[in-house]
Amino acid sequence: MADIRRLIQPDDLRDAATFQDHPAFGAQPIRFSQPALVALAHNGGLVLGAYDNGDLIGLSVSFLGTDVSDPKRPAMANLKMVTTFLGVHPDARAGVGFELLLEQRAYATRQGIRLITWTLDPLNAAYADLSLHQLGAITGEFVADYFGANGHPTSAADRLVIEWWVTNRRVEERLTGRRVQLELDAYLGGNATVINPSQPGEPWPQPEPLHAMGEATILLLEIPIEFGALHVDVPELAASWREHVRVALRAVLSEGYIITDFVQGNWQGRPRSFYVLSLAPRSFFSLS
Repeated sequence: MADIRRLIQPDDLRDAATFQDHPAFGAQPIRFSQPALVALAHNGGLVLGAYDNGDLIGLSVSFLGTDVSDPKRPAMANLKMVTTFLGVHPDARAGVGFELLLEQRAYATRQGIRLITWTLDPLNAAYADLSLHQLGAITGEFVADYFGANGHPTSAADRLVIEWWVTNRRVEERLTGRRVQLELDAYLGGNATVINPSQPGEPWPQPEPLHAMGEATILLLEIPIEFGALHVDVPELAASWREHVRVALRAVLSEGYIITDFVQGNWQGRPRSFYVLSLAPRSFFSLS
């Protein structure tokens, strides 16, 4: 495991500021200067560094915020932790991001905070797997152009707003292994409805019009497994996929579905990846 440390000292935070400049994080629109990190670290923010043999290999930056969905409630009742930067060096072993988020959860729990939020590009399959499948987070909120026009350095910044209810029994059971993680075959065998099965292409899959949702309580919404490589290889197809997923998410979330999982596996002779959407009250996945 990585050595996870809370960063407070100015020199450590200077290293953290420099770490964010790695080309691997070019798609992350939010960066923090060293003075900003110092201010955060000394005023309720949480800056965590992951180290391997003394080298900084991962970083997360969070601050305390409030849920604005019910502004009439006292701030303490709406308190949450907001993660705005999570980055792992591309040469680091797998699992460092998971470990950073687990340390965030431990900190939040000690502070009596039930909710950690962050945003996710809906076409980032790796981050969706970490957030939804490994950690047990959920989301029911999609925002197109989250940072506004020209607010993202490389592409349209559509975002899902992730909710990680860290004291929820479902999350606890997911992290401890007491809850069986369903995989793609289980959902398909349980009559989940695939609403946008892609068509095979060379070498990239092609989006197809949405199918009817019918009366299904579980939906599967497909995205490309390697959207980053697709975006570099065939930008026009990548743009088609982004618009397709934007339309699909707006349609299903407006019908009351909640994204509760993300699964990957082989289906119809090809590797595939899907969001899992459940027609159930949000409180079932958040407050219980």
